[in-house]
Amino acid sequence: MDVEYPERPLHIAGAHEELCAIQAPSHYNLFEGLEAIQLIAGALTESEFYGYCLGNTLKYRLRAGKKGDDIEIEIGKADFYQELYTMYKHTCKDSA
Repeated sequence: MDVEYPERPLHIAGAHEELCAIQAPSHYNLFEGLEAIQLIAGALTESEFYGYCLGNTLKYRLRAGKKGDDIEIEIGKADFYQELYTMYKHTCKDSA
């Protein structure tokens, strides 16, 4: 099955480190042109993927400021999982 992945609306060029840490951490790039989130979305149903994204949203919000990380970065990561769901839900294994 050929799946078209959306272009990520990244504004990384010239952006500050916080935006990069939220939207494009290098440790999530599995191969050239393939990110972990793409593989995860394709392996789950849309309902499962929603739960995955919601769980990560809650995780980042609940632990914000407790690991010594910048609270704004943690909240940004939480918010970004909501965007990721919207961006990749069409790639889930039960999508038409």
